[in-house]
Amino acid sequence: MKIVSQAPMLAIFAGLLAGLAVVETLGSVGFFVFVPMVVTGVALCSYESDAKNSWVALAIMLVVAMICSVRIYAEFSSPDAEPITLNNSEGVISYVRTWGKSYAAILSCESGDYVFIVPPKNFRLYEGTRLKFTGVTNYFREKSANSDFDEKKFWRARGVDARITLLDYEILPEKFSFYKLRDSISHFLRKNLPRLTSDYLRAAWLGDRVRFLNEKHQRWGTSHLLAVSGFHVGIVILCAGKFFRNKFAISALLWAYVLLTGASASAMRAALMLQVAILSKILWRPVNSVNSVSVAGVILLLKSPFYFWDIGWRLSIIAALTISALSNLSRKKSARKYLFLILNPLIVLTTFAQVTHTFGQIPLVGVFLNLFAPTFFAIAFSVASVGAMMYFLEIPFSGWLVLIINGGFMAWEKFADFAAGIINYRIQENFLLSWIGAGILFFMICKSFGFSQLRSFVITLALTCMSFVIFGGVAL
Repeated sequence: MKIVSQAPMLAIFAGLLAGLAVVETLGSVGFFVFVPMVVTGVALCSYESDAKNSWVALAIMLVVAMICSVRIYAEFSSPDAEPITLNNSEGVISYVRTWGKSYAAILSCESGDYVFIVPPKNFRLYEGTRLKFTGVTNYFREKSANSDFDEKKFWRARGVDARITLLDYEILPEKFSFYKLRDSISHFLRKNLPRLTSDYLRAAWLGDRVRFLNEKHQRWGTSHLLAVSGFHVGIVILCAGKFFRNKFAISALLWAYVLLTGASASAMRAALMLQVAILSKILWRPVNSVNSVSVAGVILLLKSPFYFWDIGWRLSIIAALTISALSNLSRKKSARKYLFLILNPLIVLTTFAQVTHTFGQIPLVGVFLNLFAPTFFAIAFSVASVGAMMYFLEIPFSGWLVLIINGGFMAWEKFADFAAGIINYRIQENFLLSWIGAGILFFMICKSFGFSQLRSFVITLALTCMSFVIFGGVAL
C-alpha cells in the first residue's frame, strides 16, 4: 500500500478532518467512528494483494490516529472558562489587530489570554504595553441570526481563552519583551519608510495587514500575498540558505521569523512543512511533500482543533496539497519550468469552494495577476527588506533604494488597478466548479502516488462525493 509506506500521515490527517467535520452534528460517537473509518479507507485506496507487511503499518496508523483523536476531542469539548474577576492583575498586550472600525487586543497574563475590543478614539495600547488591571472575563458571544461569525472558534484558534471587560487599568513602566520588539519594529517602519513600503514590510515582517492595503488586494484577488504563509516563509528560507549552511541555524531563523510574524496558522503550517524537510535531510531520509503537509496539519490540529474552522488554515492546507501533488507529478526539471503557467489556475480551482463559500465570490483578474504577482513580490519584499535594514544601519544611498522600491510598489498598484478595470468579472459560488476543484485535487494526489488512470478516477469520484456530504456541501 503506497499511501501507508509513502505518506501515512495523509490517511491520519484525512481521518481527523472527517471527524471534526461531523463532531458537532454526530457528537463523540460520530467523531470516533469516522476517524478510523476514513483512515482505513484512505489507506486501502492503494491496496495491493502482495502488500502483506502493510497491515502491521496500518494497525500502527490506526493506533496513532486514535491517540490523536482523544487529544483533539478532549481539547474541542473542553468547557469554556467560567467568568472570573481579576483584581489588580498584571499582564502584557501580546497582539493588536484592526477589528472593523475598532481594534482587538489580546491581554496575556498568568491566568490566561483574553481579548477585548477598543474603539479607535480610546486606543492607546500597543503590543508590549504592560498593564495593571481589574477586569471581568466573559464567555465568547454565540452566533446570531444576523451573523454566522463564530467568535469562540475564531479566538480559540488563536489561543485566546475568553473575552474580558477592563473595568480599570494602569500602564506600567516599559520592559523589554518579544511583543515590545514587534511594536518597535512596526514603529520604525512607519516612521522612517514611505507609507506603501512600510505597510508591505509590516505585512511581511510582522503579519500586520493594514486595512486599506488588504482591501486593494481583495479587489485584485491577491490577498494571499499579504498573509504570512509558505510564500513568505519560502523567501526567508531561500535567503537564509545563501548565508548559512548549518541546517540547525536555518531552522532557528525559520522559527524566529514565524514567531515575529505572530505565528499565524498558515505560517505555522509552512514552517512545520519545511522543518520536516530539513529534518529528513539531516536524517538522510526521503521526504514526500504530501506527507509533509499532512504532518504539519496533524500537529496544528493537536495544538488546537479550532484551526479546522479557520479559513486561512484551510486555504493554506489546500494550496500546499495542490503544490505538493503537482510537484510530485512533475519530477523532471524541464517540466517544472512550466509549472507556474498552470499552478495558479489550479490553486484557484482547488480553493474555489472554500473561498466562494466564505467570501461569496472570486475576482477573475486574480487569475491573471497571480501569473506575475508572486515573482514581483518575492523580489520586491527581498529588496525592500534589504533597503530597510540598510536604512536602519545608516548605510549611504539606502534612502534611494527605499524610494526606488516604493516606486515599484506604486507601479504595481497602477498596473493591478488597470487590469482590474478591464477584467472586472467576479465568479460567484458555483457547485459545479467546486466539484471540479475538489476532483482535481484528489486526482492529482492519486496520480502523485502512481495510481492508474482508472483507479485514480474511481477514488476521485468516491472521495469527492464523500467530502461534499461530510463537509456540508463545501469540499475541503
